[in-house]
Amino acid sequence: MSLRQKLKEIERANKATQVDVRRLVNEWVAAVHELYERVAHDLGDLIQDQVINVIRQPVTRSEERTGPYQIYELNLHVAGKTIAFNPVALFVVGANGRVDLFAKGRLDTRYHLLRLKGPHGGSDRWFITRADTLRKLPLPKLPELSRKNLEDAIETLVSK
Repeated sequence: MSLRQKLKEIERANKATQVDVRRLVNEWVAAVHELYERVAHDLGDLIQDQVINVIRQPVTRSEERTGPYQIYELNLHVAGKTIAFNPVALFVVGANGRVDLFAKGRLDTRYHLLRLKGPHGGSDRWFITRADTLRKLPLPKLPELSRKNLEDAIETLVSK
């Protein structure tokens, strides 16, 4: 194989990889949007009563494999604090993406929301864990995100 042929083969493979990465980024952005919809649903009564105010704002993320992309951060204004859902990365060891949950201005307590992609286009599963605990369990053995542990996490973040 000549150098020309080898370089063209590498270029074709890189283009195919870029298309796959773009698809994964689009899936990630959609998964984070669905997570935010779920949070809004779970906290719907508190949002309706204006105990929690919700703001989504675009942010730019850049990862080695993706380059820059736009995604939304979700901010909850509650009890004089801003609780942020910050999408950190799509490519995370042991998960299919991570969103950090923390009170802005206070980084001593932080939660990781870890995504497990649904099989064959099925629903994603999200798991929650404190960032300061060493994760020794595989993802499916962590607590799955629920209204209860979401409320517990927000309560912890607001009370600190």
